[in-house]
Amino acid sequence: SLMREPGDGFHGQFSGAQGAIHGIALEMQDGAGLWRLESGHLAINGLGLRLLDGVQVDRFKPLIAHDATVDYAGDQIQAEAILREPTSDREIAHIRIAHDFAKASGSALLDVPGITFDAKLQPEMITPLSLGVLANVRGSVTGDGRIDWVGDKVTSTGKVTTPGLDFAAAFG
Repeated sequence: SLMREPGDGFHGQFSGAQGAIHGIALEMQDGAGLWRLESGHLAINGLGLRLLDGVQVDRFKPLIAHDATVDYAGDQIQAEAILREPTSDREIAHIRIAHDFAKASGSALLDVPGITFDAKLQPEMITPLSLGVLANVRGSVTGDGRIDWVGDKVTSTGKVTTPGLDFAAAFG
């Protein structure tokens, strides 16, 4: 929808948005929220979306966000979201993405403040890579990561801390 504001501003609602960050293979689907455009500055608030892994063999299962934000002005875009596992609605990571279109460079910062594994959330609900390896996981995981890109060159760093996990493991 489109509504005119006093001056040179417009605002409205949208749904069905899709997008991708090809360098780090992230895809967004089902985007819906509120937008506002004023003096060449686009702000999106209350953005609900599904985030999918864009590689052939998924590293993670789709995650959701209920209240993401996007700020776009000039050649700069910034986005923030709390990513959640859709069945349990538990927080998985806080993500901040910044991209400079003129320089074809950007970064994604991920903060994992604490994922608690219990009867309602197990690792295979987040990543298929753990299926058949870990079971009956109890405990928490924290961590952070950073992905940087310039053109087609992508680098990443990160750390994960497990202050006490109890699990069953497959041994051959």
